[in-house]
Amino acid sequence: MTGLDALKDKIAICVLSYDGSSDLWDPFFDYFDRAWPNCPLPLYLLTNFKDYDRDGRVTTIKVGEDVDWSSNMLRGLPEIPQERILFIFDDFFVRKVNIERLTHAITLADKHDWPYITMHPNNYQTDRVAPGVKKISETGIYRCTLVYGLFKKDTLLSLLKAGESAWDFEIESGKRARGIDLYSVDKKVFKDYHLLRKGFWMRRGYSTLNKEYEFKDRPVETHFNFLVRETKEFLFRLYHRTVPPTIIERKEKRRTDK
Repeated sequence: MTGLDALKDKIAICVLSYDGSSDLWDPFFDYFDRAWPNCPLPLYLLTNFKDYDRDGRVTTIKVGEDVDWSSNMLRGLPEIPQERILFIFDDFFVRKVNIERLTHAITLADKHDWPYITMHPNNYQTDRVAPGVKKISETGIYRCTLVYGLFKKDTLLSLLKAGESAWDFEIESGKRARGIDLYSVDKKVFKDYHLLRKGFWMRRGYSTLNKEYEFKDRPVETHFNFLVRETKEFLFRLYHRTVPPTIIERKEKRRTDK
């Protein structure tokens, strides 16, 4: 075996969800299968009580009643036997996977025993450690993002704190992980439709997918909110492209240390 086939006993993919989003599961995996046919890595779905197996290809991890996001993770992760886990949220519908970049990044993580590497370029990259891979700054914000993050399971369990939401974790875990070497690819591995934000359908992805599937009734963001969000995201990208990283890092360190 070569490539990712040789790592299927070490690396798993976990889709983070809950029972209230079960209407997303079939279309999520439809898109995933089209983007990555015959994915060799084991697939897990973390949810509450419902079963889902996708003809035996997906293993459901049931954590029971919702307490909070981090507590659910602390209950569910020990059931995954692989030592490294790549995470995707259920509302990120994968459209394309660069298998070459993904295989390269995962192989490096396994070879060098890296605790974390994100498959989505982090905004606070510093030194290049390998072709296509850089270290993440100690002082950058969002150092341990979950979406497309490949965590060593033991590292993630040590960073989780019961009572925190996923958004809390992504801020606070970066502080807890200071002193731990974290890594990022420098080019995107996955392309996707992001569907939900704060319980609202995001207009661009939803307008495409709603033609293919029947989803449960959720509010759709207004055209005004769509324009506001797109403008904020554009300004965020512009900020990180034009402001020197050292200035951004000093500002973020002051903010996160408060």
